[in-house]
Amino acid sequence: MKMNKSLLYAGVAVVILSLVGNYALFVSSQLQRPIMLKHYYYVPSSKGYIIHLHYIANRSYEMDIQWLTIPGIDGEFYSKGPGHGPKYRHYQKRI
Repeated sequence: MKMNKSLLYAGVAVVILSLVGNYALFVSSQLQRPIMLKHYYYVPSSKGYIIHLHYIANRSYEMDIQWLTIPGIDGEFYSKGPGHGPKYRHYQKRI
């Protein structure tokens, strides 16, 4: 009976250490801010042309990019797209 108790305590300790380690890895893997992916587009000079710019953010990041200016291009870009694509561990690709 004594061996079973020590085995139980060892199992509980392993589970607790695993949970603590998993949480520490999750916290250390979080992005400080969204990452804009590099893009190259040839866009005709016309109004109303739709382009998609992708960025990566934490899944728990509640804000979306609403407004964007590009140096060298007149005008402003407005967008609000839903997150989509494959689910990464802690990140989500958004438009």
